[in-house]
Amino acid sequence: KMEILKGKRTSINKIIFIIPVVLLFIAVLLGQGQHGYYNWYYTLISPMLLALVSSMAVNREKKLNYKAILLNPIKKQKLWTAKIIYIMILYLITCIFVALLISLLKYIPGPLYFKSKLDISNIFLSMLVIYILNLFQIPIMMILGDKFNYFIPVVVNIFFTLFALYRTS
Repeated sequence: KMEILKGKRTSINKIIFIIPVVLLFIAVLLGQGQHGYYNWYYTLISPMLLALVSSMAVNREKKLNYKAILLNPIKKQKLWTAKIIYIMILYLITCIFVALLISLLKYIPGPLYFKSKLDISNIFLSMLVIYILNLFQIPIMMILGDKFNYFIPVVVNIFFTLFALYRTS
């Protein structure tokens, strides 16, 4: 509850909705439709968003020199567990929001390849798989965010994503 209250009026709650909407406009302008939006999301946007949100949640305490943590009689391990659960909830909300945006994309008029329609059950199932497979990154990105600030976790995540794309192609 404490993490949710601390994150209530921060930019973390706005970022998880703004980035998918910006990606929606990019997908519509490029004319890629549901498949393009989905591919952009899981290859590049999802890892960047997860790294950014994780490092922002940790750096919120760092800016205050850990005063809020040091005053609590709670162990630091429990606070980090609470942060991980908070980020997991935010990421789940983002995946649900993205699944809804992808399902709405089939109603936007466009070229012929824009009309390939993914079923809503397949979209939500694929978002569940993306959610589960990316959860391991949260503690790693939190540690990197605690040590190096915002920039390094995003760069590390982009590097490994591009490395994985290079290795599979």
